[in-house]
Amino acid sequence: MLARYVDAYCEIASYEPGKPIFIANDSSECTLFRIDGLKTITSEDDAGTDAAEYLGVALSSILETPGYALTISFEVSSNIEDEVKPLFKKMEQAANQKGLDLSSIIRETEKLTIENGISIKVLLACWTMPGASYKAEISQARKDATAVWQDSVTASALTAQRPNLLLEPINSPHKAFVDLVSKGLDNANIQWEILGEDGEKNVRHDLIEVRKALLFHETPDDWSPMYAGLRRYPEAKKSFNSDVSEFFAPRVSRQMMASNAQGSSKKRCIEFGGRSYAVMQIDLFPREPRPFTDLFRLLRGDGKETTPFRVTFQFEGGAFTPGLMQVIAGFASLTSGTSKNIFNTNKQILDDMRRGQGAEYVKTRILASTWREPDEPDAILERRRALLMRALTSWGNAQVADVPSNMMRSLCETVPGMTVGARSGKATFVPVGDSFRMLPFRFAAPVFNEGESIFLTPDGRLSPYKAFSPKMQYWFTTIFATPGSGKSVLMNRLNFEFVSYHIGRKLPFLLCIDLGVSSSGFIRMMQEALPPEEKHLASYIRPVNSAKFAVNPFDLGLGRRKPLARESSYVRDFILSMIDTPEQHKPEMKILVSEMCRQLYQIKSDLEANNQANAWEAGVDANVDAACQRHGVHLVNGKTRWWTIVDELMVKGDETNAIRAQRYAVPRLQDSSTILAQFQPREGQETQFTPEAVRLARQSLQAAIEQYPMFGNTTKMDLGVSRIAAIDLNDVAQRGETPEALKNNTLMFMASRSVLVQKISGHDEEIPEMDFPPQHRDMYQEYWRRRHADMGESPKRLAMDEYHVTGGGEYIESMLLSDGREGRKWGLEIILASQFLADFKKLNKMASCSMILNQEGKETRKECKTVYGFDDAVEDALKDYVHGPQPGYGANILARFMINDSERWTIMNNRIGPTMLWALNTRREDRQVRDELYKRMSASDALSFLARRYPEGSSLNHYQKVASTMNEGDEDIFVAAKLVDGLMKEYVQG
Repeated sequence: MLARYVDAYCEIASYEPGKPIFIANDSSECTLFRIDGLKTITSEDDAGTDAAEYLGVALSSILETPGYALTISFEVSSNIEDEVKPLFKKMEQAANQKGLDLSSIIRETEKLTIENGISIKVLLACWTMPGASYKAEISQARKDATAVWQDSVTASALTAQRPNLLLEPINSPHKAFVDLVSKGLDNANIQWEILGEDGEKNVRHDLIEVRKALLFHETPDDWSPMYAGLRRYPEAKKSFNSDVSEFFAPRVSRQMMASNAQGSSKKRCIEFGGRSYAVMQIDLFPREPRPFTDLFRLLRGDGKETTPFRVTFQFEGGAFTPGLMQVIAGFASLTSGTSKNIFNTNKQILDDMRRGQGAEYVKTRILASTWREPDEPDAILERRRALLMRALTSWGNAQVADVPSNMMRSLCETVPGMTVGARSGKATFVPVGDSFRMLPFRFAAPVFNEGESIFLTPDGRLSPYKAFSPKMQYWFTTIFATPGSGKSVLMNRLNFEFVSYHIGRKLPFLLCIDLGVSSSGFIRMMQEALPPEEKHLASYIRPVNSAKFAVNPFDLGLGRRKPLARESSYVRDFILSMIDTPEQHKPEMKILVSEMCRQLYQIKSDLEANNQANAWEAGVDANVDAACQRHGVHLVNGKTRWWTIVDELMVKGDETNAIRAQRYAVPRLQDSSTILAQFQPREGQETQFTPEAVRLARQSLQAAIEQYPMFGNTTKMDLGVSRIAAIDLNDVAQRGETPEALKNNTLMFMASRSVLVQKISGHDEEIPEMDFPPQHRDMYQEYWRRRHADMGESPKRLAMDEYHVTGGGEYIESMLLSDGREGRKWGLEIILASQFLADFKKLNKMASCSMILNQEGKETRKECKTVYGFDDAVEDALKDYVHGPQPGYGANILARFMINDSERWTIMNNRIGPTMLWALNTRREDRQVRDELYKRMSASDALSFLARRYPEGSSLNHYQKVASTMNEGDEDIFVAAKLVDGLMKEYVQG
C-alpha cells in the first residue's frame, strides 16, 4: 500500500549525538561511509578482485546471517558548484589578502572548472537490524528504553523523536560490522571516510548527504535536524487531544522529507524537491556481470553532456536457500531437461557450500534513477530514462523494468541510509565474487581535499593540488616532459597559483630559473596584479657573463666568518664543477677543494691570527661609503677591514649596508691561487696532495676566472626586496651536450640557485654553529632569530626549468639532494623540469611528487616504468591518457605522489582558459599587445578584454594584418600600439 505521507518512506527516526550513527524506527542502526575511490591507478581486473576478496569475502560471513544490510550507491551529476565554489573562495581570499588583483582569472578558472567538471558521489550505508541480536536481549532492551521514555514523558507523544532508540544489543554487532567494512576497504586500497557530526559547525554530514540525494536544491550545507527533546517554540495544535507531540522535536524522517511528492504513472516519473525522477530496477540480473566502469562509459559517451543518474546496490543478509525452486525443479525434472539442470545445479551449490568449497552467495538488488533539474525541459527526462535503460540492459545483458509498483519507495531505496535495506524489485542470490566485482570503486580518489591549483581527472572529478602538504616527507617535485608537451604552461600555472593562492598575508618567495622568456609572462602578470607601491616585489632578471651580474660562490650569511656545513658543501660542489677532473683523481680532488675552501675562509676571517682579511678602499662601493659617513664609522684607506665595517654598520642598525659590505669581506675565486700555491710540492718537503691534482685545480680555476667574470667578482646580482623572481639564463647558457656546455650550464644553474638560497635559508638550530665575533655574538644571534622567524612565515619555492641542459651531473645533483633534505626546515620546495628522464634517477627517491607529460613513445614509456617502478596498470594509463596538449582540452599529466609512505598514481588534466593563456603568453607579438594594453587599463580588465577578443589566446593574425598596413610614415609608431589603439575603440564602444 502507498503511504499517505511522504516522510513514511524515510525510516530514519533519530541519531546519536557525537557518534556517526543514525537510527531507524525499529532501532536499526546505520553508519554512512563516503567512498572517495582507489588510492592509486589499478587495473580493472585487480580492482574487481580486490573488492571481491578483501571486502566481499570478508563480509560474506556476516551477510550469511540475517540482520545486516549493505547499500552502495554511485551518483553522477553536473551539480558541482557546491564543491567548486568553496575552493575558489579560499583562493580569492588569499589573493585579496596579498593585495593581488586577479578577479578575472579566478572567475574564469572557476567557470571553466564548473563547466567541465562533474560530481561523482559514492556512498555506502551499513545497516544493523534487531535480527542481528538475540530476541530476548532485544525485547528486554526495548522494555528498559520504553520505561525511561514513559518516566520522562507521561503523556502521549506519538510522532515525537525519542532519544533512547539506541539499543546496546544492536550497537555491539553494528560496531563489529562497521569495523569489518572499514578494514575491508583499507585492504582493497580504497580511500574512505565515515560521515558523522561536525562538532564545530554543529551539522550532521551523514544526514545532509541522505537528504541531498533527493532534496538537493533545498538542503543547505549547514543543515542539521533537530535532536530529540523539547522544542523551543512548540507547534500550535489545531484541536485539543491527549497527544503532546507538538512540544517535542519530530522524527528525523519528518525533518528530512520536507517537500511534497507527486507521482505520475502516465509520465512514468515522480516529482520531488523540484526534480522529476525516473526510477527503474534490474529484474533479471546480468547474465555476464561486468565492471561498473563499463556502465559509466556507456552513460558518459563523449562527455559533452552529463546525464545525471544514481545506481544503487542493495545487499541483504541471509543464507542462500533455493528452497521452493529446488523442490519444484525436483518434480519437474521427470519431464523437463531444463528443470533437471536447475535441480542439479542447486544441489551442487548446496553440497559445495556445506563442504566449504563453494562460492559465498549474497542477496542482491540493483536499482537506478535519473532526473530532470528544475530549470530543464520536460522532454529531457524521457531521453535520459531511455539512455539509462539502454545502458543498464547492455551492461552484462540484464533485464530492466521501470515504473515500479511503489515509485516513491523505490526512489528512496536508491539513497543509502534512507531505508533499512530494500523491498523493491527482485532480489537475486549472486556469488560474492560476481556482485562485488561490479561495485563502483574503480575511480581515482583525490590526493588532496584542497589546494592552490584545481585540476580535473579525465572523467571530470576535481583533483586539487596542494603545495607544502604535511603529508609529504619531502617537498620535492620532478617534471619529465618532451618538447611541446605543455611543460612551460604547467610550470607557469603552478608557480602563478602558488604565489597567488597560498594562504598568507605576504607573498611567498619564488625563484624560477629558466632558459628563454617562458617565465616573463608570469612575472609581468604578478607585477601588474600587485598594487603600484609593491610592483618591485616581482622581478625578471636576464644576466650576462660579466661583473655586473656577478655571483660570488663564497658568500656567507650576515656576520658569519666561516660557512655552515651546508654552505661548505655548496661551495665545494661549485668549485668541483669548475674543475675537469679525471675519474681517478676525483676522490683526492674532493679533499683538496674542501681543504682549499676551509683555508680560504680562515685567512679571510678577522678572527684568526695572522689573517689576510680584506681591507676597505675608498670608492669600491659608494653606497657603503655614504652609509659609513652617515653613521660616523671611521674609515682608513687600506687599513680598515671590511669585517669591521660590517660589525659597525650592524651596531648602527643598518642591516642592508652591512650585507653589502660583507660581500667585500668574504673570499673570492682569485684568492684560491694563494692557497693552491701552498699545496704545490717543494723540494725536500712532503705534501698532502699529488702534483697532478694541484696542477689540475690551479689550471682549471685560473681558466674559470678568465672565462666566468660572473663568478670571480664581488656579488652584484641579488633579488633585493623582490620575493618573486625569474632568472632567464638564455644569454649565458650554452646549447648542446658537450662537456663544456654541460659544465657551463651547471655553474649557471648553481649560481642562480644561490641567489635565492642566500636570501631564504636557515633555521634556529644552526645558530650555535655560527662563527661570530664574541663581542657581537648576541647581536648577530638576535638578527638570525628574527630573520628565521620572518622567513619561517613564508613558503619558498625554487623552480628549475630546462634542467636537462646541466646534464644532471654529480655536483648539482648533490646540491639539490642537500636542498631537498634541509629545505623542509626552511620551508623550501624544489621543482625540477627536464626533457631527459636520466636526470632524475637518483632525485626520484626524494621526489614526493613526480609528473610525466606526453610520453607516447614505447621506449620512453618503458624507461619510465623502469625508473619509477610502476606496474602495467599505470603504464596503460600513461599510454591511454597522456598525449600532450589538445585544443580546448589542455594536457593530461600522470602524477605520482608519495603520501604518508604510500605511493599514489593519478591522472590530472591541465586545462586553462583564454584569460590565463593571455596572462602567461610569451609569444613576442602577443606580449607586445598585452603589455601595451596594460598601460591603458588594469591588468584584470586588460586580460578579460583580450580573452573575449581573442579567445584562442593569441592575436597573431590580427597583429600581422596591422603590420601589413604600416608604411614609412608610421616608422615611429609600433605595430602593437596601433593595434591597441583600434582595440581601445572597440572597448569604449562596448
